[in-house]
Amino acid sequence: MNESFTLEKVILPVGISFYIFQSMTYVIDIYLRKIKPETNIVNYFTYISFFPQLVAGPIERASSLLPQFNKLHNITKRNLYSGLKLVIIGLFLKVVIADNLGVYVDRIFKTYEDLNGGSLLLGAISFAIQIYGDFCGYSLIAIGVAKIMGFVLMENFDTPYFSTSIQQFWKRWHISLSSFFKDYIYIPLGGSRVQNKYLAARNILVTFFVSGIWHGANWTFILWGSIHGFLLVIQRNINVKIPKILSWILTISVVLLLWVLFRSETIPDAFIYLSKIFREFDIPDIGKGTMIYFFYFLVVDLLLSYYKKIDEIWFGKYFFQNYILFFMLVLVLGSNSANSNFIYFEF
Repeated sequence: MNESFTLEKVILPVGISFYIFQSMTYVIDIYLRKIKPETNIVNYFTYISFFPQLVAGPIERASSLLPQFNKLHNITKRNLYSGLKLVIIGLFLKVVIADNLGVYVDRIFKTYEDLNGGSLLLGAISFAIQIYGDFCGYSLIAIGVAKIMGFVLMENFDTPYFSTSIQQFWKRWHISLSSFFKDYIYIPLGGSRVQNKYLAARNILVTFFVSGIWHGANWTFILWGSIHGFLLVIQRNINVKIPKILSWILTISVVLLLWVLFRSETIPDAFIYLSKIFREFDIPDIGKGTMIYFFYFLVVDLLLSYYKKIDEIWFGKYFFQNYILFFMLVLVLGSNSANSNFIYFEF
C-alpha cells in the first residue's frame, strides 16, 4: 500500500489565504477596539465572502467594507460605466497581455539552459509584466464589479514599476497585502519606533520573511521576501541622494532580477538563470507579438501613472474613450491566448 502523501492531491478552496486574512482583520480590530462587533450576521458573512474580491483580494478591512452593507445600493449609470471601464481594462491586462506573455514566459523558464542571456533577460521582463498584468488585472476586475453594485474597494496597485526605491515599490505593489503585513506584523513588533536601528531592522526582516512564506512553501519565495527585506533595511539606513532616473533604473533592475527568483522552481535554477544573463548576454530576437504586448502594457501603465484614477483616464470625449474601450474589449474577446488561471490563485 502506497502511504505517500502529496499536497497536490488535497482539494482546497480557492483564495483561502485572502479569506483568512480578511477574517483576521475583523477579529484583531475588534480585539484592539478599532471597531465594534457586527450585530447583523448577514452583514458579517457578506463581508467575509464578498465575491468580487474573495479569491485574490484586495484584502478589505472591516472598518471600510462592513459599513457599506448597511445601506441599499442601486446600480446607477455612472457606477455602471465606471465599473465596466475597470472590468474591461482589467480583462485587457489579464487576457490580452498577461496570458499571451505567459506562454512565452513558460517556454523561456523551461528551456533557460539552452538560451542566451539576452533571451533570458527578455523572459524576465516578460514575467515582470505578466505577473503585474495578471494580478493588477484581477484587482481591477474585482473593483469594477463591486463598483457596478455601488461598493467601493481599495486601490491595490499604483503603477509600482515607476517606483524610485524599494520602499516606494512596496507602497505601490499589492497595497492591500503590504498594508496588512505592516499593520498586523510590522507595527505590533514595534515598527520603527523601537530602541535602536537593529530592532527596527529585525522587524522589517521578520515581516518580509513572513511575506515570503505566505507566497509559498518554497525556498525561492522565502529568499525572495528576505532579500527584499534586507534591501529595504539598507535603503533606510543609507541615505544617499542620486538622480531620480538612476534611482528608478536601479530599483526596477533589482525588482526585475528578484522576479526571476520568484518564478524559478529552485534557488539553483534562479542563480544559473541570472548568471547566464550576465555571462552569456547576446541581443535577443524579439518577436513581433512580444513587442505588441510590451507596447500595450506601456500605454496602459503610462495612462495609469499619469491619471492615477481610472475614472479620470482618457480624453474628455465619451465617444472617443468608448471607442478605445470597445477596441480593448474586441481584443479581449478575440484573444487566442491559453485560458490560464490567475497567478495569485496559487497563494
